Amino acid sequence: MHKNGKNRREKVIYGVSITDIYIPSCIFNKKLSSFETIVKFLKESNNLSITQISELLDRKKQSVWRAYKNAVFKFKESFDITNF
Repeated sequence: MHKNGKNRREKVIYGVSITDIYIPSCIFNKKLSSFETIVKFLKESNNLSITQISELLDRKKQSVWRAYKNAVFKFKESFDITNF
């Protein structure tokens, strides 16, 4: 239930619910923007496509694609979520 008391519809895209995805705080760093970090994490750790990510985050596909390309360029290694 939303803070104003109204029920919010859960967003489900391709069988993936936005409420089923957990983003660990340990992946955020000074090299990437928050958006780049989230996109890179969803693409690499959750194996979501650019289209799925754009629909989940309600962003244009081109913006998500560009954020992913920038993130990979700036931060080539994978996120270490072993302690998550």
